Amino acid sequence: MANSLLPSTQTSPQRPPVTEHQKKLIAEQLARKERLARELRAEKGRLEAMKKEVQALAKPVDPLVSPQELKRRLRSEIYMLQVECDRLADQVDQWSDRRVPLGETNEEFYQGIYTGQPLPSRPLLNPPPLPSQPPVWRSEQPTTIASDNERDGPSWVCTMCTFDNHPLMNKCEECDMPRLLNPSGSAGTVHGKLPGTTLLLSSSSPAATRCDREPPSIPLQPPRIE
Repeated sequence: MANSLLPSTQTSPQRPPVTEHQKKLIAEQLARKERLARELRAEKGRLEAMKKEVQALAKPVDPLVSPQELKRRLRSEIYMLQVECDRLADQVDQWSDRRVPLGETNEEFYQGIYTGQPLPSRPLLNPPPLPSQPPVWRSEQPTTIASDNERDGPSWVCTMCTFDNHPLMNKCEECDMPRLLNPSGSAGTVHGKLPGTTLLLSSSSPAATRCDREPPSIPLQPPRIE
């Protein structure tokens, strides 16, 4: 029996020796563990104290006092505080400068504060004169519609709807009536006549002159629209 136990004792592994560095590391870890345990116990104590405070605030102050009575007491305290604030404000107004009401800014107080050295004032320079000629990039083309109309010629009136059209239009912009030109090259003017009635042309046309000299035997027919 003793011989059977000898090999087991001889084959058991031996632990390596602990170095000084490992001993210091283990000691630091144990110290940190102890500090954490103390902090945990302190936090648990504070937590229990806060729970007791919450329970004390949650329960009514006096179970014999009704909520209506508590509300009345609070309103009374608020009124007394407002009266005290008004009284203190009146005392402040009596002992302070009457020119500056309570809550306003006293300008004389801020005028005595040092704000630093004053900056030197720069002399005012006269602005440069305007150029006598317009700049090169400015276009000299007319921009008004009236100048364009004068350049293109006078406008012409439609013989059908009496609409005043642009000189460059060959037909009326409203009724698409073709533009009728007199032998002289100018458009005739028709004054508010319906189809089937006598049309009076402008006095500058030969037809108008002929109508003034002798009345026509039959009325003129309106131009045919193609």
